[in-house]
Amino acid sequence: VAASPVSRRATPTGSRGRGRDSREGVTQRRATAKATASTGRLMTKIQRHAIDKCYRLRHGSSIDAELEDELSKAELDRARDLMAGDQLAADAAAIRAAIEGAGTDEEEIYRALRNKTAEQRSQLEAIYLSRYKISLHDDLKSDLSGLERERAEALRAGDVGKADAIGLEHA
Repeated sequence: VAASPVSRRATPTGSRGRGRDSREGVTQRRATAKATASTGRLMTKIQRHAIDKCYRLRHGSSIDAELEDELSKAELDRARDLMAGDQLAADAAAIRAAIEGAGTDEEEIYRALRNKTAEQRSQLEAIYLSRYKISLHDDLKSDLSGLERERAEALRAGDVGKADAIGLEHA
């Protein structure tokens, strides 16, 4: 999977971390970090380091410290997994975040389970159990019911056709 571009330059032209160009560079990198977290696109270690450094210069704290302060455990896991380029772990965290708290984001659960190979589904289940100390099956069973649970279980089993048929029936 290709990395998303942040910038072709290590630092903004004509700046050494100060001035208007630097602020624009930080703003661009901050927006890129947010886009990466929301789209799941991978960034290189060099890009991540540049974003971290610019963020610390601009805000006086690390991105990780800010994320720890603002996000739930599962949301934090997902953000870190996306920044590390681990999509399967990020999907496991997205499912947990969709289940935690008030209400359930069924569409996020379906998205995270969709179009996985048998090996990916197995790895996702192992990550989930290791991190959250409950099986994905048991967590889905305790949080979903009826057609929503059937659809999630179909995707968990890799049966996208059945899940889509259930989705049409539920609509």
